[in-house]
Amino acid sequence: MDIYRKGSMSVGPRADAIPSSIGQNWNRRELRSKSTGEMNVKSFTAPRVAAALWVLLIPGHSYAGGDFPVASCKSWNGTVVERLGIDTSAATMRGIITKADLEEYCERDPGGETKQYGGKLTTGQCVSRYQKTERNIVLAAQADCRAGTIQFRYGSQAPRKVRFPLGEEADTSCASGLPPLIEQFKMLCPTAARRMGVE
Repeated sequence: MDIYRKGSMSVGPRADAIPSSIGQNWNRRELRSKSTGEMNVKSFTAPRVAAALWVLLIPGHSYAGGDFPVASCKSWNGTVVERLGIDTSAATMRGIITKADLEEYCERDPGGETKQYGGKLTTGQCVSRYQKTERNIVLAAQADCRAGTIQFRYGSQAPRKVRFPLGEEADTSCASGLPPLIEQFKMLCPTAARRMGVE
């Protein structure tokens, strides 16, 4: 991970190198003394941390990493590879289905496909089975934070569209398929989501 530098001072990770969990994967190798190998605690002083957080709050910057919400009742989540235009009228997020995503699904096995839950497959066979069909899938979400809309597409499937705030009678149950779209909107439009009471 690259470190954003101002003059000779390391301020913090570049905005496009920071995962969605703030500071979770800072490059600690860069923060160690080259001569002693000890952690340079000055790198974590309040001004530098504040500067890194300030960079994170700039609308429109790119973020990557973390779950791409897809699962509703019995499915898997994806992995985010790119988030752009946060809190704008053209916020976008792209993701893929990784082996780790499928391993989590097969270990949880909500469909009872593995031997552990009465099925015929081992966990490894379950993962291999879904890798064949899901490894080239692209997940894509696009939100207009000002209008309160989001559109999600799973591979070549028809897109799903939602407008927020939802009506009082909206079905937000697991079976409705809305929970992952709600989470996607919160990821792409956190400010609008708070203003609209999207939970």
